[in-house]
Amino acid sequence: SISVGLTGELYNNFDGKKYETIILCDGKQWTRQFLRSTHFNNGDEIPLVQDANAWANLETPARSYYEGVGQEEGGYAPDVMGDQIGYIYNWFVISDERGIAPEGWRVATQNDWDSLIECLGGEDIAGGKIKNSIGYPIYDSSGFIYDSYVQWNTPNVGSSISNEASNSSGLSIMPFGFREGANGNFYNWGSQVIIWTDSDESQPRVEVFNNSAGVLTGLTDPYDGYYVLLVKE
Repeated sequence: SISVGLTGELYNNFDGKKYETIILCDGKQWTRQFLRSTHFNNGDEIPLVQDANAWANLETPARSYYEGVGQEEGGYAPDVMGDQIGYIYNWFVISDERGIAPEGWRVATQNDWDSLIECLGGEDIAGGKIKNSIGYPIYDSSGFIYDSYVQWNTPNVGSSISNEASNSSGLSIMPFGFREGANGNFYNWGSQVIIWTDSDESQPRVEVFNNSAGVLTGLTDPYDGYYVLLVKE
């Protein structure tokens, strides 16, 4: 069930956005949706940068939303992408002293992810236990679901008996792609997602793929654009 372990809701302390939260096998409380903040905690706006060349040349905080998907590839409306799916942030947002996590919460750290991956059985199989397995509804401005649900591309591989992702953790990670820092382009909607993990020493990230049951961890550069999950302090 996608409601396994649900504990309630979190409201961002500036933007007023709502998030479902869940206690996972690591004993920590996580958000189930990607961060959708448009402001730092002091009220300063995080600049929205959609132009590819501008994004590739940034050395300051910025956010964007994935372009060119949904509604027969004409693209979901910007408010749908940002308000429902989540914003893509560069590392300069994650490392900014103004903060983006509501009081009492933090951007999931490398230690948070390491602990979660370990309790789910390790990097080789944890991905299938955190990937959404049934699809994600996208709503229009009137509150009606669009014609189709967002889903992981086939095969959505997991370590279950059926070899399909089980989402047994209930975290329900979605395949919303990423933004490449070198050219500002968006990639791999439906087949991959990359998520920032907070660290004082580097720019670590977590990757999940449709064709793998695993989770890939590693380092990247600060210009790339990834999603964010929160963990309760």
